[in-house]
Amino acid sequence: MARYFADGDPVVGPEQITTGAGAVVFFDDFTRAGLSATTDVSDWDCLGTNSGTFTLDEGTLAGGWMKLTTGDTIGNETSAQANGAAFLLAQGKQLYMETSLYIADVDRAAFFAGIGIPGDDQLVDGATDLLGIRMLDGTASVVPNFVSEKNSTETTLSTGVTLADSTAVKFGMAWDGVSTVTCYANNERVGTITTNICDDASLTPSFEVLAKHGSAQSLYVDYILVRQER
Repeated sequence: MARYFADGDPVVGPEQITTGAGAVVFFDDFTRAGLSATTDVSDWDCLGTNSGTFTLDEGTLAGGWMKLTTGDTIGNETSAQANGAAFLLAQGKQLYMETSLYIADVDRAAFFAGIGIPGDDQLVDGATDLLGIRMLDGTASVVPNFVSEKNSTETTLSTGVTLADSTAVKFGMAWDGVSTVTCYANNERVGTITTNICDDASLTPSFEVLAKHGSAQSLYVDYILVRQER
């Protein structure tokens, strides 16, 4: 279930990134239907090209999962974005984002997971502003990057994680409210990004999977958490 909390716990991440008096929190564990191709009628706006599908995967995986599947042609994509735009990487407003996910066939797909501009269905290779994890082309490399992009200019940092088919990985990114995003993979600190931080546009939780092979490709998302200092 997707939920915004007007007042939540302090923003916390792997380094307890703030001890403020509250946070705006978005969390979805994908335990109920909340996906729609019609804008602004459900928790998530979803778009699938050429028979792409979006659904909750129930009965085959423990807990809630969202499954995004492309059509069976190279370049087909399926995306999901949370309705709204609550998160701005502003000065003095620390933010922590975390998600766990996997690709069914990693060397035949591309994907993005994180926060992006609402209405942007080109998150893998055509976005203007975002913060998250991206694999541009699994046929070339199955090691995704952390990416921060502002006004179509980006900075990347390797996650250092070699993805495997149907094997979930947890990623986290922490904005310190000043100048730095610290990146984590499976709870381990990887490094930092300090340039091209999108500080002039509000972003929303976003996912996309893109086929890089002539067969349908699927992205499975266990959950996403975004917490920001009020």
